[in-house]
Amino acid sequence: MSDPIQPRPASRVERLDADGLRQSGERSGYLAGLLRSGPTPYIDNARVEMTAVSIDGVVLPLAIAEPGTHNADACSSYSHYVRYTVEELCKRHPGPARWLFRGAFGAYGALLRACSFDRVLFLNNWLLSTNPHQELQADQLRRLAEFLLAHFSGRALVQRNINPDLHPAYGNALAAAGFRLVKSRRVYLLDPAGERFRGSANAALDLRLLARSGHEVIGGERIAETDLPRLAQLYRSLYLDKHSRLNPGLTEAFFALTLRDANFEYRALKHGGQIDGFVVFYEAGGVLTGIIIGHDRSLPIERGLYRQLIAILITEARDRGVLLNLSGGAGEFKQLRGAVPVVEYDAVYDRHLSPRRRLAWWLVTQQGRAWGMA
Repeated sequence: MSDPIQPRPASRVERLDADGLRQSGERSGYLAGLLRSGPTPYIDNARVEMTAVSIDGVVLPLAIAEPGTHNADACSSYSHYVRYTVEELCKRHPGPARWLFRGAFGAYGALLRACSFDRVLFLNNWLLSTNPHQELQADQLRRLAEFLLAHFSGRALVQRNINPDLHPAYGNALAAAGFRLVKSRRVYLLDPAGERFRGSANAALDLRLLARSGHEVIGGERIAETDLPRLAQLYRSLYLDKHSRLNPGLTEAFFALTLRDANFEYRALKHGGQIDGFVVFYEAGGVLTGIIIGHDRSLPIERGLYRQLIAILITEARDRGVLLNLSGGAGEFKQLRGAVPVVEYDAVYDRHLSPRRRLAWWLVTQQGRAWGMA
């Protein structure tokens, strides 16, 4: 008689390909697509290699980034801390000061490149501006770091979107495992049960506008395949054409893949048989996070499409009794609706790197302090 098959130990770290992802029980068609086909069919400015790892049954997508590649800021520390910062400064100061910023950050960027700043392995990176949170303990993080350093030598380990205001225990676990937190950006949290929201006249006006605008709010199940080009066009017009080419370049294939993925929820504003705007969000751990928005910029501003889309997110969070993470950008607008600005961090593990390589992360740590991001 052959020996009985022994169950796989629960405490282990292993690398996954697309087949391994399926066998792990992770049902995200989006993650499977990233591992099977690579990211560029879905995000055309994400030129990274994707893989995944399972730690005690928790699946984390990994993005392997290389220096010298012009990438979206969701998968490039250089794009985030240098290119995007320069763009934002030049928008706020369109006069002669912009040349000063370009010169200063040109020299700063050259120093970071000399330190191979973008030689990074991103943990739990779904290539979105705000990634879903996965909670790990300090011991798991230590074992994960040991495994990754053995398989991906010479890289800084970076996890984006660390929010101690939402997940204080995870920030402590990262610190205990040897990661340090680097200030990354401001995001805006809204409590639909809180006094700031209840006292917001702007939020009340937006909710009334949503109810009376004549738009029908539909869910993802009523968004047809023929609507996918419209979703891609609305998103790219807003995020890439208006704001920055460093935002994730989501394609029609991305929307086709995520529309039927249980991890993501869609809501759209429809009028006269056409989608005029939409939002995508996910809910986890008592927080609803808005990750994607798009609307028809050719329509009159009086239609208030952006206001209605934010009102949809507020309504969803209020009805579910959860907090709302409105992500970054449009800070004044969001604060007038009762949102509170909080700092989001990158968690960085670089203690295994040479002093030259660690210099880069020391510099961006000072950058965050200099901007007074608190």
